[in-house]
Amino acid sequence: MKHGPNNGNQFVLPLEQREAIEREIESRVAKRMKDKAFLWRFRLITIETMMMAGLIAVAGILLGKGPFEIFRAAVLVAAGCFGSGMILIGLSAGATHGWTALTKRFRRWRS
Repeated sequence: MKHGPNNGNQFVLPLEQREAIEREIESRVAKRMKDKAFLWRFRLITIETMMMAGLIAVAGILLGKGPFEIFRAAVLVAAGCFGSGMILIGLSAGATHGWTALTKRFRRWRS
């Protein structure tokens, strides 16, 4: 594989160092994306919770219910939606950790 002409100012690394640097970069990016994934899931659940509470409030207004009934129903639905979303985030994180542990154990067993 031939590369284009190198610039005199360009820093050229030996192949072994390139692979080590690429592995380090990939591990850092993976950690950063893993952290951001939790925040995106949390944002999604928060938005979903607000939308559900808003829909319940609009339905209550359209049905002519009293303000206290609307508020109570919207809060109950929002709490249930947020709680179930947080449980799902926790279960998915637990399943991910469990699957990682199982694959590590399987690889140790095979080697």
